[in-house]
Amino acid sequence: MKQLLYVGSSWAVKSFAETDDATDTSIEQECNLKSKAYVTKLCQNGTSNLDMLDKVKRFGFLKYGIVWLYCEPILDIERLGICTREEFLTSPNSWELRSIANKRILQEMNNLNMPIALIGAHSDVIDCDYENITVINNSWQSFLLDSLNYDYVGADRIVQGWGAEVAHRWMAQLGVSPTKELTDKIIEIFRRWSLLIKEDLFWEVHPTSKATKLFAKEIEKPLYEWIDNL
Repeated sequence: MKQLLYVGSSWAVKSFAETDDATDTSIEQECNLKSKAYVTKLCQNGTSNLDMLDKVKRFGFLKYGIVWLYCEPILDIERLGICTREEFLTSPNSWELRSIANKRILQEMNNLNMPIALIGAHSDVIDCDYENITVINNSWQSFLLDSLNYDYVGADRIVQGWGAEVAHRWMAQLGVSPTKELTDKIIEIFRRWSLLIKEDLFWEVHPTSKATKLFAKEIEKPLYEWIDNL
């Protein structure tokens, strides 16, 4: 039987609701990955892409394929030596710094020389053209918004979904005001998430079981095709 690693942070671990109950689920569960392969779950709450990279390397088996729910790249921006959290918040080039982190992370993932099925989750997948990475769906966030017929006209067109709550948390922790450009990006994402909350597709900053089930149906076919071709 084929063997898979299933990695990511909280978006991979489970769905979220006001209280934990029997409806909690995950992409791994809803796509019934165990019917297609032997699955080892390395996902963990509160982790980053480089944390996941470390866990995969420690696991040590190159014969596995990886189903990877992408985390927010700025979580690793200090570890990558690109800038400090404060510098990210206050730089006029913060989005370019985030792009550098994204590309560095994707390159490190590709360097594993393992087939990766990449799914946009906490962060959308952008600028991804690597031989070992197959993008199954670049944006869980956009999928949910499109299901509401969300009108992007007038919104900031750097609309890719990202983990805006990370930057917002840094603001509070450091007592630093971000640039207007970054503030606008945070506000826009929070506005979108508030729409999803009203439709029971988000709880605070995470997808609900309803959102997880809807997205699993969307990605199941291409994900199965990728597994079949391993």
